[in-house]
Formats: sequence, C-alpha cells, structure tokens
Amino acid sequence: GDEPFFNFFMKVHVNEYRAIQVLAGTIDFGGRVPGESATMSFQIKNIGSVELIDLVWADVDLYSAEIPVETLGKIWYEFLPLPANTLAIGQIYDAVGSITIDGTTPQPDGNYANLVATPALIFDDKDNPGTFSPVEDPYDSFNVLCQVGGKSLAILTDPITITGAQPGSTSDSAFFEVQNTGRLLLKKTKAKAITDLTTGTATMPASVCIFNPTVFDAMSESQTKSAYWSVAVPPGTMPGTYTATLLVWNDDDSDGVVDTLEASDTATLEIEVVSKRIIRVEPNPADLGFVPAGQTGSINISIYNDGNMNIATDVCLLEVPLEPVSAGPSPIASISMITEPATNNLLIGTMVNATILVTVPTGQTGYPYSGEQVMFLDDDGDGNWDAGEPGATFTLSLTVGQKLLSVQPLIDFGTITSIGPHNQFFWVKNETTITLSYGTWREISPLTKGVDVIPGSCLEFIPTNFTVGAGSTKNDCIASLTILPSQPAGLYIGTYTAFEDDNGNGVADGFEASGTFQVRVDISAIPAVEITTLSPLNLGNIPVGTPSPDFEISYRNIGNVDLMLDWVKASMSLIPAGDAITTGEITFSIPGGLVVGEAGTGTVSITPAIGRTPGVYSGTQTLQDGTLVGAYPLHVDTLTLECNVVAGASGPSLASGSAWQEVATETWTPPGATWIMSAWVSLDPVASASISLLEIDGDGNETWRGILIDSSGSLTASGTINSGVVMSNRTSNPPMTWHRVYFSFTGPDTTIASNTYMVLQNTTENPTASQSVYFDGIQLEKATSNQNRPSPYTGATILVSPNRAQSLEGKYRYYEW
Repeated sequence: GDEPFFNFFMKVHVNEYRAIQVLAGTIDFGGRVPGESATMSFQIKNIGSVELIDLVWADVDLYSAEIPVETLGKIWYEFLPLPANTLAIGQIYDAVGSITIDGTTPQPDGNYANLVATPALIFDDKDNPGTFSPVEDPYDSFNVLCQVGGKSLAILTDPITITGAQPGSTSDSAFFEVQNTGRLLLKKTKAKAITDLTTGTATMPASVCIFNPTVFDAMSESQTKSAYWSVAVPPGTMPGTYTATLLVWNDDDSDGVVDTLEASDTATLEIEVVSKRIIRVEPNPADLGFVPAGQTGSINISIYNDGNMNIATDVCLLEVPLEPVSAGPSPIASISMITEPATNNLLIGTMVNATILVTVPTGQTGYPYSGEQVMFLDDDGDGNWDAGEPGATFTLSLTVGQKLLSVQPLIDFGTITSIGPHNQFFWVKNETTITLSYGTWREISPLTKGVDVIPGSCLEFIPTNFTVGAGSTKNDCIASLTILPSQPAGLYIGTYTAFEDDNGNGVADGFEASGTFQVRVDISAIPAVEITTLSPLNLGNIPVGTPSPDFEISYRNIGNVDLMLDWVKASMSLIPAGDAITTGEITFSIPGGLVVGEAGTGTVSITPAIGRTPGVYSGTQTLQDGTLVGAYPLHVDTLTLECNVVAGASGPSLASGSAWQEVATETWTPPGATWIMSAWVSLDPVASASISLLEIDGDGNETWRGILIDSSGSLTASGTINSGVVMSNRTSNPPMTWHRVYFSFTGPDTTIASNTYMVLQNTTENPTASQSVYFDGIQLEKATSNQNRPSPYTGATILVSPNRAQSLEGKYRYYEW
C-alpha cells in the first residue's frame, strides 16, 4: 500500500562467550572396595561461542559423611586430559575419570563426596596459566562421589532342591534367597549354573537351567532378594539325582564372568529325575485342512518316546469325536489310525510314524471341527485307556468343505528372438466360496523339447504366493520367462500347477485346491556374443608414434547360432577433451567365425599418431556379426579400451650411420666430476668411427667431445681430458680385431645443458664401397680419485650399453644408476 517506510542499516556486535558444562553435574565412581581400580565416562560440552584451547581439571579431596570424618585424597583419582586440551564450539566430548581405592592402608569405609563449598572444576586456563580465576576463566563445577566398603553376598538356601522331575518337560520351580551381606549397594546381581547337571555318567547341560529372575533388582546393605530355579529336562534323560553349582555374583562390569573384586557366592543345585514312560505326538495340533463331505482325509503323525524307559506295550489311539467349534452340526466320529497299534517296541529316544484317517459323513455341515485325541500305552491290551496308563493328548482338527481353483488361459509366449524377460498375464479363479489364503506354484514337468530343457530358474510366476477371495478371480498373475541365449531353438512345453498349500509342504496333496496348466514357448534364432575380458582394458603407457604391445581379448559365442565376427572400431577420446585416437590407429586381429558355445581369442594394439596430445584416452569398441546386426541389434558386446599416450623420444639430428642414447642431465652430479666413456670397436679396412658426448643447450647450440678411431687403432681426441686404447684383441670366429678405447672429460654443466647424448658414428669417407664399424660394451662411469682409465665391466654404478632393459634407438632414457 502507501504506508510510509524508511530503510536503515543496523549493526550488531556479538561479544565472544566462553563457557563449558559438565552435563551430568555429579560424577559418581560408585561403590568400590579397597584395592579396586575403576574407570567411568561422562560428557562435557562447549556451550560458548569460541573454541576452548586450554582446558584444565581441578580435582578436590573427598570426605566421608560418617563420623569420624575420613578423607579420600585427590591423588587417588583423576580426569584424563582432553586431546590437545581443546574443545570446539558445540562439541560434546566423552570424558574419562579413573579412581584407585587405597588397599594398603586401607581406605576406611564411607560415603565420600566433595565439600559443597569446594566442588571439582574444569576450566579454560586463559587469564593466569596455572591459576584458576573464577572471574576471568570460564569454568563449570561438579560434584564427585564414591562409596568405599566391602562387597559381599550370600545364597541363603543351600542346597536348592527339585524333586519328581520328568524327562521331556519343565520341572517344578525351587525357591531360594540371596542376601547382600556387605556394605555397598549391589546393582547387577546375576545367577547362573556354572557346571553341568551330572549324576554318574549322565549329564544335562547347564543351559537347561532356568532362573527367574536372571538379574536381580539392586540390593542395599542387608537386603534379601528371592528367586526361582527350574529345569527344562531334555527328553530321554535317565533317572537319578543330578547336581550342579549355582553362582550368584554382582557383575559390576557386565562381562558375564565373576571378577576378583566382585561379590559372589555359590550353592548346590540338586534335581531328582524319576523313571517315566512318556510319549509325544507331532504335529500338535494335527490339522487335516479342508475335507469335503463324503470324503476321507488323512494326516501323517510321528510318535516319540520322550521318556527314560523303553516302551514294550502297544501304542494305541483313543478316538474322540470331532466336535464343531459352535453348537449345531453333529460330531464327526469316524476316526482311525493306520497301523493300530502303531508299535509295541519303542526304544528311548526313537519315534514311529502313523497315519490318522477321518471320514466325513455325506451331507456333513461345512464347519471347523476339532477334538482332543489320546495316544496311550495299552498296558493291559484291552484297547482302552485305563487309569495309570501313560498317554499324550493332541488336537485333531479339520474343516468340512472343498477348495477349487482354475488357471486360464493357456500361457503361450509365442515365438521369441531375445533372452527377455518376456511376460504373459493370466488369472487364477477361486471356484468356491472358501478363501484361498496360501496359493503358490509348483513345476510338474519343465519346459522341454526332446532332450533340451529350459532350466526351472528361467521361469518365474508372480506373485510367488497369492490370496484369492471367495468366488473371486486374481487377474494380475504374471509368467515371466528369461532364457539363456544358448538355449537351442524349437518349441518347448512345460506343465505346472497352481495350488493352495494348506499344510505348507510345497506339494499339492490331500484335498488342497489345485489347477494344472501348460506353458509354451517357441525359441527362434538368438545370436549373442560375450567378451570375457574385463572392461575397461588398459593398454598402459604408449609413446607417440610407437605401437603398443599386443593385448589379448577373449570372447565366446553364448547364443544358439553360429557367428562370423568382426570389430566395429570407434575413436578414443582424450579425457576430458581436446584430441582423439582415430580408428586407423587401433588394430584388432580378425576374430572370424565361432560355432555355438565356442570361445576365441584375439589381440588389439594401438599406435598413437605423431602429434597426438599426451594424456589418457578412452573409447568403446563393438564386437558383432555384421550380417546379423540389422535383425538382431542386441547380439553385440562392447569393450572399452584405455591408454595413456606419452611423449615419444626426441633426439639430435644426426647423419646416417649414427646411433645415440640420451643420458638424463640429473646423471651429471656432482658438478665438475670427471667421467670416462669407453667401448670396444672393430672396423673394416680403411673405415673410421667416433665415440662422442653431445651437449645441447636451451637455444639448440651443440657441443661435441670425443675421439675418432681408424682401423689401425689410432685415436684423435677433441675436448677431452685424456684418451687412449686400453687393449686390442683378435677374435678367430669371425676374425676381427677389437680395440677397447676410452676418453675422459669433465661432466657437463647442467645449468646450461638441456640434453646430453652418447653418440656412436661410422665416419668412414669412401665413395666407392661401404665399410662397417662395430661397437660393443659401451660404458659410462664417474671416475674415482686418481682414476684415469675405464674400469672392468661390472654391474655396479656404471652405465653399459647395449643393455637388455633399454635400447639405443632413443625410446628410453637412463634416469637411474
């Protein structure tokens, strides 16, 4: 609107605020006994606006609350320094305090604390180093507490006894009490059996002992806590009185074991296991699922001897009619067991299988039914469950009704020319008014063509598990097929079933609803090649103008048709930009043909063109069958090539008949040192040769030093300190005369010389015929004190050429001795 306003600048100055806080306010070292050492952690925080850089702790003496007053000196505890005594703005730091209770004197019992007027401090020692100033030094005060005294406890019940325990069940509970008989609070008292329960050679593991509670509430001085012990007696446990050792201890450090200064006591655990014949039926409940009226349902059960006595009497079933869960329908009474008796010989720890049959009368009302059956030991053989005969009850149940489903339409993927995935929609229809809650799938026979089979893992039905409401249709089911490219062509047919897996056994059985359906697919030609060499393939450093070594590439025909392969090359770009290696600089061997399943290898080499910018290059190359790429564009595979182009060697401009080797200027140290170059030389008649050191400065000016030698061994030197022929030698095969010649010189001035080279030349001047000269054992060495002649050949600090690692063509330089 038109309300008046006025703009102005406002400046605010924020003063620095230096502050620290001990977040807990009170640091309690807890209850400790004389001779005990302990550590604890607590948090501090920089709550100011500047970094604190000189943090210091100030400890104080602690005094007992009891009379007479005792002192726990500050020499017995400390707070560890912070890293660099520094705390950043807003930083929270986990500080550590440690304490040792004097055990030599020892420290008197008591509840120790600092005086209210003299709390402990942490402060930023800013004003007067070494002295706390409450006005100038930011600080926080806090209280320090510690309780000193004895820690002990006692188990008041010993032994702790259980009687009448039976194998295969949890015993009754035995009551026991624990008392804190020391002065200090016990915060983490625990109970556990530390030995197995044993009698003679029989054993129950300590893990079957059950304590309630396993961790007691905190116990103050003289306080008593109660607990209960019971045992989950394993099946088949032999009769006898078993004993073990109970440990009750105050687990101060929560490490699960009793330590030297932790209060503890032990007592005897004693349990009587009686002789008993005991059987158990599994599964329990035994549910037959849905059974149609007028049909007979069945379920397999297992009968276990969980007792500690062999069973030598008939194991029989007491059939109890199945009642409806709500009043109205008649019970189902036709119940039997195959075989009956199930057995008359069941040893300890063994089991026997049996089948229970339930026949549902025609016209029985659709409803859930159940009844408690009894599997018993028929000691007197009368077929009745009499008093005193051991038995085991279990629930037998079923639901009268029938589930039906159907699958439509036929799943036909048609003709496919790629691996996929290929998806086909279909539906599952619930043909009854009973909800299908546990729908799933099962392969009856896989997709097959003659002897060729598509692996079951290639076909997936989605969802894996499904639910279909009463009378409804699930119309969003998907069959998803992804084949292997090498799968032979042809028509494949498989058979599958959708079913309601009521009992979770993965098989359509009993009266579970099921629908069988076919899957068809016609696989056509599927060409495919796979490059098995890892991508990217790095060809390393390649000098400009120099071909790289051949690098091997492996590939394989993974399709179902034969291939005639070729490479489609692509340029390799400089990273990030600016230049590219052209396809003409990339050379692949010809891959040729591969039959189905065949593997092959080839090579690739790169020759960066002269003038190519040094740097890292990358480009993706394609392997394909050119005759198939139009119809099957996805059959190809690619490989990324990488390389690092480096500057090629450059050297002096020399006449023909010359060879040179560059020597790094770093070699010529120290300045002014004397060097000796030597070589073996052999010359044809009237031939001549030279051995020289060439220096080139930054402006391209050349300086030559060296010797000229003729076929007789005579030398002419230029720019040298000394020169000569060490020796001459005649070889018989081939017949040649060799002269070992040398010259010495002062090392080049590296502040002037940009490049230095050892140069060998055939200097013969003969217009009518060519004459040869031969060099061997070229050696460069730094002369030692008073050394005038070259050293014998050695592998020490001497440069020798020819050299197996380097060459005379100038591709490599000597940078190291």
